[in-house]
Amino acid sequence: TRYVTFLDSDDVLMPDHLARAWAALENGCDAYMGNWLPVGSTQDAYSQFSRVKVEEHEPSSWEPDCRLYRGNFFLQELSNPIGRISTLVVRWSLAKELRFHRAFRCSCEDTLYRLELSRLVRVSPAMTRLFVAILALLLAATVLAAWPAGGRLYGLALVALALWLLRQDVARRTVKGTGLTRYIAVCLLAGYAWLAIGGLLLAAQAPLPGVPGWDAALHAIVVGFVFSMVFGHAPIILPAVLRLKVPYHWGFYLPLTLLHLSLVVRVGAGLADHFALRADGALGNAIAIGAFLLMQVFTIAAARRAAA
Repeated sequence: TRYVTFLDSDDVLMPDHLARAWAALENGCDAYMGNWLPVGSTQDAYSQFSRVKVEEHEPSSWEPDCRLYRGNFFLQELSNPIGRISTLVVRWSLAKELRFHRAFRCSCEDTLYRLELSRLVRVSPAMTRLFVAILALLLAATVLAAWPAGGRLYGLALVALALWLLRQDVARRTVKGTGLTRYIAVCLLAGYAWLAIGGLLLAAQAPLPGVPGWDAALHAIVVGFVFSMVFGHAPIILPAVLRLKVPYHWGFYLPLTLLHLSLVVRVGAGLADHFALRADGALGNAIAIGAFLLMQVFTIAAARRAAA
């Protein structure tokens, strides 16, 4: 067996679907996924739901109408899925160890399957080598952490990692979308920006604990990067883990905005060694995180009331 495909009992394949998939996999692709037409609609899902802009992806050499997806497919599937399991054709050597999760049957087992598959799909060899080099740089910097050069090297590695993520992440395109898709993209891009800022501070100053610049660099990474990732992924992860619906609400932007504005104050005050203003920024960070948690509880409760 070389390739496998799936078909739900209530779906119908177009006559050329398997031929197009065969051509893609024979030309080196790991997987093929097609557009679909929802029942009762005259508009395809990609354009109807703004899932992906096909024209932004490179036409294949064997069929111009078949596009080569460029970007982080894992994050694409988290934020704005572009596939249905019935449109998927995949290389058997890649997917033979994957299985559908029985615990999530009739809920999100198809999505989880595609997410696990996306972790196995190959990144371009050049970008893979670059990522390995960045990890090696981070490891070397960790070994040299006791010396100022180690801190500077670590900072440079973080900047390189932030730029790599920005280059590979589909958020650069999905930020042009709407609703939850755009919110997640904003969180990711803001997080990568803070990761780069924290790296630059470490590379430029190599600050030690207790000296001006240390608090700024540390919290640019821990609060700016880490909590941006938490804010962005919570509406996706919580429903899968808690099996509770967390609908998107425009109010998600309120704690996110407060988090970043208060972090700007905190980082600026840290660089200026202004203790009182730095404390105000830290308080703003704490309020933002608390407001984010309350917002999640509010949306879950509202969804449950609406379903009752």
